[in-house]
Amino acid sequence: MQEKLGRLQYFIETATAINANVALKLDHPELGEVGANETGVAKIVVRENAVLVSDLAVQLAGGGGLAEGNSLARHHRDALCGRAHGPAEDIVLAGLARQFIDVAQ
Repeated sequence: MQEKLGRLQYFIETATAINANVALKLDHPELGEVGANETGVAKIVVRENAVLVSDLAVQLAGGGGLAEGNSLARHHRDALCGRAHGPAEDIVLAGLARQFIDVAQ
């Protein structure tokens, strides 16, 4: 149980740190430009960590975690729905691949 709770906190802190870094750069342009790849990666990490956290929380809660009207079920559904909103993961990954190729040349 402790390991699962620690994993939840790990996913939350990772997402928070990445999101905060992008937000800080957006608020303070002197810290550096925020490119599409950086914001795309942040969105993917935050979204996927939300899915992992909500999924693990549902597992910990048991069958009642997905019961209609349970706020945990709503959070899990909302996290999963994030995958339907842009930017699409494949577009972000293609941009990262182009950046990698440009740096490698």
